[in-house]
Amino acid sequence: MLQFIYVQSLHLQWSPDDARRDVFLLYDDYFLWLAADDQILSETSIFPNQENTALPHDHIMFNIHIPTEGKYYLQTMQGHYLIETGSMLIVPPHIYHVAKRIDNDTSPIRRSCFNLEVRRINSHLPDLSPVSSSASTVFSIYTRLKQPTAIKDDFSGLDAVRQLSRVMQEGQVGYYQKAQAILLFLVTEIAVRLHRQLDKFPDSEPSTEFDLPNHANVLSLLRKERIERCVTRYTLSVITLEQIAKDLFVSPRQLSRIFTELYGKNYTEFIIEKRMEFAKFALVCS
Repeated sequence: MLQFIYVQSLHLQWSPDDARRDVFLLYDDYFLWLAADDQILSETSIFPNQENTALPHDHIMFNIHIPTEGKYYLQTMQGHYLIETGSMLIVPPHIYHVAKRIDNDTSPIRRSCFNLEVRRINSHLPDLSPVSSSASTVFSIYTRLKQPTAIKDDFSGLDAVRQLSRVMQEGQVGYYQKAQAILLFLVTEIAVRLHRQLDKFPDSEPSTEFDLPNHANVLSLLRKERIERCVTRYTLSVITLEQIAKDLFVSPRQLSRIFTELYGKNYTEFIIEKRMEFAKFALVCS
């Protein structure tokens, strides 16, 4: 049986007082270490031979839980990225793996209380991207990212991914409609959040062009609880743009504009394409 979602937990010791930093391995093809803001390393000599560089990875999520509150940096060969307690770092697929193994003599792994949970979406999922053929995960929207991006822990996408995996593996009745609903929840909330963080949506828009004055209002309306209630309802019926807009308290035109911005096509074209993809995938799995 294919495993669509991989979860790995590491318990590591890390202290800002340590002279050495713990370097640890993820999935035998990627490694990183944590450093406080005054301990960022510039040298790359501790990294293994770069000839081991692998192909671009599927999307990897670092859901980092630190025992104490604070800001830390995730450092990789591509640079260092600020993270906060409870945040999730999204690593776009064009950032390459930097190693296949680590010499434990030079980079010892000390197991202790630090917990790092890694979730990776496997490439066995069908290509769900309307904008890129290079990514084959439900998170293909991240191909637009230029660098890793942190999302705070009120994001519930991981739960939706787990639900999507169960629906696909169990072959439930109405399977493609359920998966379609979950996917729609993911792409709507994730994409709006990411575009907002990347300043792709302006702070304000002319009221003559949009039914709502600005996209910040859309963000405040796309609350996790409301969308989750919508998803529950959508699993029992065919989704329409009007239903989504009504439940999110936005106009169909506003939501249609978001879909056009994100995918270069209108909602009808988008959802028909998704239904076909899910139907084809269901036949493959049957």
